[in-house]
Order: sequence, then structure tokens, then C-alpha cells
Amino acid sequence: MKQFVFLLVVAVGLAACTAGRNVAAGSQSRLAQAERVATAINNRHFTIDVNYMKPLRGPQRYVNGSYSLTVKGDTVQSYLPYFGDVYRANYGTQKALNFEGAVYNYVVTQPKKGLARITFETETDEDRYLYHLDVYYQNGTSYIDVQAQNRDAISFSGNFAQ
Repeated sequence: MKQFVFLLVVAVGLAACTAGRNVAAGSQSRLAQAERVATAINNRHFTIDVNYMKPLRGPQRYVNGSYSLTVKGDTVQSYLPYFGDVYRANYGTQKALNFEGAVYNYVVTQPKKGLARITFETETDEDRYLYHLDVYYQNGTSYIDVQAQNRDAISFSGNFAQ
């Protein structure tokens, strides 16, 4: 009986040590992820892969494909789907949110611990856009809100791909 109790105590002790190492390893990887995200945001060199869209009008839906938003220095590459009303459109140029443009007024704030809020403006020959991005440092979960001058607003969610 004493041997059984001794083996049980040893097994529980080993399990606790292993769990402690896994927690420590997990926190180190989250810290490394947070550092990579912060560095990419500050360097203005990152990509957000989009997997869900929320139009102003109509149903929310998952999106298939390789939709993304990429910021490289003073340039944004927007490859995002668009559903919504357009108030004024140029004839024959329906690019919507598929374009490459210059980034203006790039601002990063931290409204709460672990969250980066990025805002910037860009424009095409069709419209002016204001992008609001919320990126969580530890897991890279990202939310994008796009407001346009001549069309309905639309939101997206996805993951920070760097």
C-alpha cells in the first residue's frame, strides 16, 4: 500500500512539473508572438489574412480564398471582397477594395494593454478610404473596419500573418 501511495505522489509530481513547463513554454511563445507583431506594426510591414466579412447591409459570412490586407512602408495592398451599396461610381472602373495605394496619416495607438489600434487613409481614382485595424499582440487576431466616402462601410476579421 505504501508503494502505491508513493508511486501516486511521484506521478502527480511529474505531471505537475510537465504542466508547469508547458505553461512556461506557452507564455514564452506568446511573448515572442507579441514581440513579432509589435515590431511588424512599428516597421509598417505586415499582412492580415481575412477569413470573415461583415457588410453594413446583408448577411455576415466566411470568405474563401486568399483575401488579405498588406502594409509595406507607405504602401497598402488591399485585396478584400466588397458587398454593399455604392453611392457614386466611375463608369467601368469597379475596383472596390482591390487596389494598391499610398498610405497617409498612419497612426498606431494602444487603447488597452495587448491591443494595437492602427488607422490610416488611402485613396484611389474611385474613392477615399479610412482603415481602422485592431490587432491583438499575443495571438494576432485582427479586425479591419473600412469606411469609404462613396460606398457603405464594411468590416473584416482575420489573423495577423506578418
